[in-house]
Amino acid sequence: MPLRALIDLDFLAKLANWDLLDLVQSVCGVTWAECATVESALPRARRASAKSDGRLFHSTSAASRAVAALEAMLRLPAVLAEDLALFQDQPAIDSGEAVLLAVALRQPESLVLTGDKRCLRAVAAMADLASRLPGRVVVLETCLLKAIEQGAHERVRAGVALCPQADKAIAMCFGSRFDQPPSNIMEGLASYRGELHRLCQPTLLWH
Repeated sequence: MPLRALIDLDFLAKLANWDLLDLVQSVCGVTWAECATVESALPRARRASAKSDGRLFHSTSAASRAVAALEAMLRLPAVLAEDLALFQDQPAIDSGEAVLLAVALRQPESLVLTGDKRCLRAVAAMADLASRLPGRVVVLETCLLKAIEQGAHERVRAGVALCPQADKAIAMCFGSRFDQPPSNIMEGLASYRGELHRLCQPTLLWH
């Protein structure tokens, strides 16, 4: 199967905490067999499925959901040293993100699913690198917005309410009692996405 999506572990964990992992497939149009992430993700999720780490995975059930998705994914392709070296002096890009981005450079049809603002800002500032990733970065706000537009508003609301501490900024879009109407939720998510678009000029963001 071709590699079509590279998923940052933090992105994956938030969706797992919300029981919304299937949005990767329904929104991005990929199967788990076309996705990959860093090799450390599966053992970390397996450990958390036995005992929650309270940071990345907020429950053992969330970690178990992540394990099921991770076990279905492709093995990450080998990373070329010359590609990884591009990120060597970029403290805003952590080692896992650097690996995924380095692989993405050699996989021009693949999307990169991440929401790390510091990482995106650093990539956008690297003109040569950013020019090789135009419109290929999927952020969490876009994923949720697309799902709501597809009619999954109540499911998304219930998912985020399941674990608001996974992303407090996104949870705020739904209101303190999770009673905001869809239009307000979409407006809030679109506002955050707009900030990321401005941050990533020339834009890296998908849709």
